[in-house]
Amino acid sequence: WDLELTSFRNEIHPGYKASRGEPPADLAPQFALCNEVTRALGVPVIGIERFEADDVIATMTAHALDDGADVVIASSDKDLCALVSDRVSLFDPRSEALLGPAGIEARLGVPPDLIPDFLTLVGDAVDDIPGVPGIGAKTAAALLRRFGRIEDIPADPREWAGLELRGAARAARALADGKAAIALARQLVRMREDLPIATRVADLRWHGADRGALT
Repeated sequence: WDLELTSFRNEIHPGYKASRGEPPADLAPQFALCNEVTRALGVPVIGIERFEADDVIATMTAHALDDGADVVIASSDKDLCALVSDRVSLFDPRSEALLGPAGIEARLGVPPDLIPDFLTLVGDAVDDIPGVPGIGAKTAAALLRRFGRIEDIPADPREWAGLELRGAARAARALADGKAAIALARQLVRMREDLPIATRVADLRWHGADRGALT
């Protein structure tokens, strides 16, 4: 869970998720109730101060893989697509699609391991991550599919031969001028997989609801 409205990312970039504002007055009291109901249902609630639910999910995914389990992440959040692998899939509740690596690439244009680089370049309006001005999703996906990581993209657009990109020279200048934006976005999009969470797969086994508490 998100335990707070801010995280360590706000210390890096005060504008992170700033456009979301405060929750409605009638919603805020429901957070504690949802927590209480979830626990009464017998489902563990895991959260770490200064970190987001995405970081918790990334850490728990790493734990599960270490424990020999396969993982299904239920979310439509494209940040979490970066965790998908041959043993981790993403279930999108909106489309009811279960996506593996091929499904993620078909949806976003790059394989899961390049999602952080993709989001670094294009930004994320939902989270108020600026990205690199002048680099759109199609350009970012084409460059990353061809060259891999951002650092491996040649500075000289003449070395981009074979890529059907409009305005290659302009895009190369945008990358050169956007080094500060790239460095900032990298810190914001990277999910933490090393949080101090002691919970392991065995601790997640469901033993039923606490009927008294639930009632």
